[in-house]
Amino acid sequence: MQFDSYCNFSVRELWSGERGGEMRIFSIRDSTVVGQESVNHYEKERGRSLEVLQVLLIHAHPGSQLMFSYVFPGSVVYGWDGDTREMGARLDVGKLLPSPRETLGEELLAKPLQVNL
Repeated sequence: MQFDSYCNFSVRELWSGERGGEMRIFSIRDSTVVGQESVNHYEKERGRSLEVLQVLLIHAHPGSQLMFSYVFPGSVVYGWDGDTREMGARLDVGKLLPSPRETLGEELLAKPLQVNL
């Protein structure tokens, strides 16, 4: 589980990764939690069992409303708007790799992809 914060004037936010592709957003003012929300990477798939998925990485850009997250297992990096809490972008880094027909070692093709910062 990864934590990161996003500053919105006098309120700071702590974004916490959870199971099932969920993130909790805690609003903190003067060292006190004053609000809590949750967003999910897979809102449209709520009926499916998503327990095996876990948000492992959340990263905030200082001075920006952009947040980036990664759900394991998978190869997609998600971009979020810190103000609207809406997903604005998705990048499947697996599609950036050369095709298997090109000279990739068998050991690379056999391993699942994982995103790291």
